[in-house]
Amino acid sequence: MKRKKKPAPDHERTELEQQVESHRRDIRQLQLEHDILKKADD
Repeated sequence: MKRKKKPAPDHERTELEQQVESHRRDIRQLQLEHDILKKADD
């Protein structure tokens, strides 16, 4: 039998959403840097 997870409290949810957005920005930045370096190597 599976236990249902309780939803995170609002303040935790907000913090997690901010972390997700921060990680997404980091990923976009790293992808851009990767593309630039890959193009420079060509």
